[in-house]
Amino acid sequence: MPGHARKHSIMSSIIGLLAIIFTFGIAILVHEFGHFLFAKLLGVGVEVFSIGFGKKLIKFKKGETTYALSVIPFGGYVQLKGAISIEEEKVSEPEKESDDKKPSAETQEVPPCDKTSTDTEEKPKTTSEVIYSDILSLKQKPLGTKLAIFSSGVFFNYLTAVLVLTLLIAVGFEENAPFPPVIGHIDKTFPHDQYDIKVQDSILAVNESETEDWTDIEIALLSLTKEKQPQVTLTIQRDGSRLQQQLPLFLADDFTSPLVAMIYPDVPAYVGDIIPNKPAEKAGLKGGDFIRSINGIPTHSWYDMVDIIRESVGKPLDFEVQRGDQLLHLIITPKPRADKPQMGEIGIARGNPAKRLLREPLFTSFINSFGRSYNISLFIVYTMYDIISSMNLTLVKESLGGPIAIAVISYKTAQRGVMDFLLFFAAFNIMLAIINLLPIPILDGGHILISIIEATIKRSIPARILIKIYTMFLLLLIGVAILVTYNDIIMNIWRLGIGR
Repeated sequence: MPGHARKHSIMSSIIGLLAIIFTFGIAILVHEFGHFLFAKLLGVGVEVFSIGFGKKLIKFKKGETTYALSVIPFGGYVQLKGAISIEEEKVSEPEKESDDKKPSAETQEVPPCDKTSTDTEEKPKTTSEVIYSDILSLKQKPLGTKLAIFSSGVFFNYLTAVLVLTLLIAVGFEENAPFPPVIGHIDKTFPHDQYDIKVQDSILAVNESETEDWTDIEIALLSLTKEKQPQVTLTIQRDGSRLQQQLPLFLADDFTSPLVAMIYPDVPAYVGDIIPNKPAEKAGLKGGDFIRSINGIPTHSWYDMVDIIRESVGKPLDFEVQRGDQLLHLIITPKPRADKPQMGEIGIARGNPAKRLLREPLFTSFINSFGRSYNISLFIVYTMYDIISSMNLTLVKESLGGPIAIAVISYKTAQRGVMDFLLFFAAFNIMLAIINLLPIPILDGGHILISIIEATIKRSIPARILIKIYTMFLLLLIGVAILVTYNDIIMNIWRLGIGR
């Protein structure tokens, strides 16, 4: 390898490694800082602020709080001050049950434990005490205080995403331009003998709504589809002539086969992005490549290429690829799709070689960043729902990713450029916020749910019950984490030259 290329490779690797540290470190720091800040603002002391779990590598104490960097970097925690001990909680339960005249837990004054961080170090808490300590710390606090503190980490992750997107839009970055309003492909099942639309027709309007690009067409058709309108009028330009076509919105009586899912834009065979650990990445295909032919068959459009791939499960294909001025040949073998094993896939996402510069004034960027954050959130939620509801173990296995998968994506996006990395970092913070909002004990969403339940029933859930629930879910999540990490290793081991 020439000296210049070697230096470039080393620098690229350093950038990738720094990106991994930044992704985990900043996202975790932001989340835990949210809990820390709101606890302080609302008068709840903080004993420990730790980035990472386990043995503390570095620590120092300032005021009442011990700040630490711990050995396991994939997470962090804030240990609140003032929790009554679990022993006190257990002792108080039968007393409350036997004497209805005593003040309830909501009104009874319980002196906080006089523990310092030094005491905590000398008398480490059991696992049950640690996972239950936040609930106990806020036991005497009003519901609003609990919700604010428990949700503040999620809020700060989401705010981070909004601010990063604001910065990107204000500075300006290139994104895929919308495709023109030209039909590039019509599904094979479309009844051509009944309705007159053709490839290369330009759609000028959907009903009365004029369309400038394919995004306008999709938005208009999806809106009508959700309303289950019976038909739609397309204004079409063909060979210089303007004509109107009336079409049903659904090509089946049971409201299936919507028109929007049967017509597609004119998309070139251009690779927008590569899905990790799929055949395309393993063979060396990259984002920005043009697929000129497969097995000598020209691929004039994305759909020509997709048709060949889908029909070639397990068959090695010779891809002729244009990368800049280079013409390459890559052998790629499509694997069965997890949800449709009869169809092949190689793990690529379509893109558009035509780009547009997105740049707005700072205030407009801030407003627009909320819309983009919302769209990213919807995509993440729908994707998670589709994966889980499919009950397809293969799909779940291929879709789940843990620290290693996130590190790989961080590494690769950083090597593509700062803008790509920051877009990923914003999405990662949103994903972290959504996961932490899940109503699962030991996550923020679980704390919020328990607080709302206790406020609704106007009494505390017995400690002995919650401790068992928290311990069970802790063990369950540890098990899931081990499985996900194992899956990460198996999925990515080919990067070491093993099992390619």
